[in-house]
Amino acid sequence: MTINTIDILAILGVILFGIPHGALDWELVKHSDSQPKLMRFLCFYLGFTAFGLFLWIMVPTATLLFFLLITAGHFGRADPFGLAVLDVHNHFLKTANILFQGGAVSVFLPWVHWSTVEPLFSALDANTIAIAAYGFPAVSLWLLSFMCTVCFGISLKKVGILLGFAAYYALHSFLNPLFTFALFFCLLHSTPHYLKASEHIGTPATKPNKSFWVNTVCAWVLVILAFAFFDNLADAIAPLLSAVFAILFALTLPHMIIVDILLPKRFLSWRITA
Repeated sequence: MTINTIDILAILGVILFGIPHGALDWELVKHSDSQPKLMRFLCFYLGFTAFGLFLWIMVPTATLLFFLLITAGHFGRADPFGLAVLDVHNHFLKTANILFQGGAVSVFLPWVHWSTVEPLFSALDANTIAIAAYGFPAVSLWLLSFMCTVCFGISLKKVGILLGFAAYYALHSFLNPLFTFALFFCLLHSTPHYLKASEHIGTPATKPNKSFWVNTVCAWVLVILAFAFFDNLADAIAPLLSAVFAILFALTLPHMIIVDILLPKRFLSWRITA
């Protein structure tokens, strides 16, 4: 498998702008806890990160499938397409809305680009036959979520999104899935999340505090260390892909617990369910 300039730009985008989007997690915890304890937070965060790396190394196929599953929920809860998840009061339609939006990159993207994505998954040491076996029910569920979201409470925005997906499907042979993922992750997920977190803690988005930079540098160091660990792989792109997505998955575990479980219990602004 070869790597091109667009792939490199996509991976760099994920490293520079995507992975650090959880760097404000400690500040969020401090604002949600009257007596925050840094050591307890570090043990929690580092423990789940280490556990995530262990899973990625020991059971890569199951871990990749789990990663695709949880990101569908995590990305969808953030409402990347602006479909007002919070205002959907029917629980079935709310779930469909979340799965449709989050599954845009964890289900739709691998499905339409399977011939290109399969070698990428293989580079991550995953069993692509097993992943493909789970692909049909996942795609069916995503399409059902898509139809429910678009058809119930139809609007001009939803029609535009429908046409956008149709256009992407028609042109997908000319598009790069890794670059599309990077654009979605960095622009539609990481940036809005960072802005929301900055607003919540009362810090100007253009002037993040020191802890943000410390945590960001630590995340980048983890990527470098992971790259050194995976560097014994023969393929040129395999160590880089494995390092980036292993760290992304490992950091996602504690990050999701904080922003999808802890914060919604403490603040109305983080809730998407009644």
